[in-house]
Amino acid sequence: ARLSVLPLRAPWHPATDEGGYAGVKWTSYAPNMASTDTARRAGFDDALLLGSDDIVLEGPTYTVAWVVGGRVETPALDLGILHSITRDVLVESADRLGLPVSESSFPLERMLGADEALGLSTTKQVTPIQRVGTTDIPVGEVGAALGREFAAIVAAESGDPSVGS
Repeated sequence: ARLSVLPLRAPWHPATDEGGYAGVKWTSYAPNMASTDTARRAGFDDALLLGSDDIVLEGPTYTVAWVVGGRVETPALDLGILHSITRDVLVESADRLGLPVSESSFPLERMLGADEALGLSTTKQVTPIQRVGTTDIPVGEVGAALGREFAAIVAAESGDPSVGS
């Protein structure tokens, strides 16, 4: 599977101060689900949430990472994104493959110029993002290697070799 995502401003997200609740983790996914609906009506698989100044945050139900010059980049947790086990396993996968990981505040332009982009969740595991808005993103070998390593870690930790296959 491959994803196409529509970048959308997310003023309700904890990374912004536009909604009046900066830093608060909402218990309602309603705004996130509405952004997914908006993206699907526009012909995309899902949304990509952006903060102020088009800073990449995360998807409505998934985290994102991308590859630039052999380095994995992902939005930093201090942006208010969800800390997830899936994200941790991606970082562990990159480490096992000898790939450096940078966690920071990145503008959308950085993701649009990436060698590869990835959607990460329990159900997606490591899924290539092939299009962000009108920009095509290459699907490559680094993402495939991360996906294989991710699946191997999940299988080993779950004790079930069929998990992640």
